[in-house]
Amino acid sequence: MRIVFWSGAALAFTLSWVSHLSAAQDTSCLDQAQTQQEVDRCLDQIYNPLQDQIEDEFKRLAEKFKAHEYMADYVKEAKHAWQGYVYYQCIFEGEAAIRVDKNTKQVLAANEVPTNGLKSLEGSVAAWHCIIRTAHEMYAALAKL
Repeated sequence: MRIVFWSGAALAFTLSWVSHLSAAQDTSCLDQAQTQQEVDRCLDQIYNPLQDQIEDEFKRLAEKFKAHEYMADYVKEAKHAWQGYVYYQCIFEGEAAIRVDKNTKQVLAANEVPTNGLKSLEGSVAAWHCIIRTAHEMYAALAKL
């Protein structure tokens, strides 16, 4: 019962922050990147500091709830579950960006080459947009606890 309540509360809280998060970070450097090195430089500016903030929030919450064993476990499990979600969701979004032909809107077969010249860089950019978006969502949720 406790898990269901907290899951619902977390979902409601996260949804309430969606409009706030959409303008939280300028990711135009990702869209302008022409090489993976430019993507990496952009991530150094945007994602790495955000990831450090998220890690600090998880540490803060672990310290805050260390006297409550089940809450400390929830903090660990929430971090683990979030990392798994980000991995699979963002890999999916990156792959989808390069596996759907933008001209025909058809999903390409495993051995097909896109007719619109999509490259793996575009998949990387799509995946990183997803990672940054979900990182903002997680940080906003954690910072309020």
